[in-house]
Amino acid sequence: MSRPRASISVLLLALLTLVACSPSPPASAPAAPAGAAKPSAADAAATAASSAAPATASAARAPVEVKAGSQQLTGNAGIYIAQERGHFTEQGLDVRYVDVGLTSEMIPPLATGQADVVSVGVMSGMFNAIARDIPIQLVADSGAVSPDPRNGFSSAASFMVSRETHETGRIRDFGDLKGKTYGGSSSSGATATIVLERGLHAAGLTRDDVDSRAVAFADMAAAIANNVVDFGLGVEPFIAQGEARGLWARWKSFTDIYPVAQLAALLYGPTMAALGQDAGNRFMVAYTKALRDYNDAFGPKRQNRAEIVAILVRNTVVKDPTLYDRMSWNYINPNCSLNLDTLASDLDWYAANGFLPPLSIRQVVNNSYCEFAIQQLGKYQP
Repeated sequence: MSRPRASISVLLLALLTLVACSPSPPASAPAAPAGAAKPSAADAAATAASSAAPATASAARAPVEVKAGSQQLTGNAGIYIAQERGHFTEQGLDVRYVDVGLTSEMIPPLATGQADVVSVGVMSGMFNAIARDIPIQLVADSGAVSPDPRNGFSSAASFMVSRETHETGRIRDFGDLKGKTYGGSSSSGATATIVLERGLHAAGLTRDDVDSRAVAFADMAAAIANNVVDFGLGVEPFIAQGEARGLWARWKSFTDIYPVAQLAALLYGPTMAALGQDAGNRFMVAYTKALRDYNDAFGPKRQNRAEIVAILVRNTVVKDPTLYDRMSWNYINPNCSLNLDTLASDLDWYAANGFLPPLSIRQVVNNSYCEFAIQQLGKYQP
């Protein structure tokens, strides 16, 4: 009887070896035949844990790719700072820049998924896209007129006049603008138009009292210096560059006319939600940390300013570090949220002036990402 037992043992050992070396059956494999031994609960748990561990480790090692629109302008400061200071990497994100062209051309790439997120000036085009049920959302601040100059910020936008006009006082106040020619952006459905109208109304004038001409921001200083237009909209860095060349002078800062005006916003497109893995929340945590770096550098603290300037020199068209001391800077809320009261008022203005149908603030703003970031980071300490 000893020999048969030995043969059976050898046969069983061979079968067990074959099973161990065979590939695992697919999930759709047929159930085991009746009477087959069932694994214990402990064995099943161990098998599940060993299968899940490599998948979890793999997911942790693979960052989520996010495509961020870039114009190489200081208005994208939050994104550039978050990238170079490692805030995105810390959140498991691989942020890639996508050239999105002019401000007026930024919404289509966002709507079609060429970019997942953009920082763009507030204008009627983005609201019209939302009115057409294109799923884009304003999710955070990326530039506003300072609510209080004591925070160290003013505005990166001003109405400008020629140096000669400034010195002679030919245009002193808004009441002097009747019959004058204004150089503005290509879109009259933008925050700058609201600011201009507020100034004109305070002087008893309307937009019909001035002639308007579209002038590119890069050409505005020359247009004003050469009397092509009498006054115009200047934005940084062109303001500082034109002043350094003696072409023009600041006439009225936006802080004088419309404090807290929301000039720019961070927008998420429909593909941000599709990225999964809480990408929108994690992007906002990194972005909010960068906004705090920005406030620390350009606000009263003047903390790590040289490092932040170096980041912007590398990533924007402003390559002269000395210009950064001459430029005026937008306020960007270090707690990331937009000014909802201002935006609601502006939405009413756009609708009243025929730029878009009536929209509520709830249709255009999603504040949940900022709320998540503040839960993680706490409130900013000035």
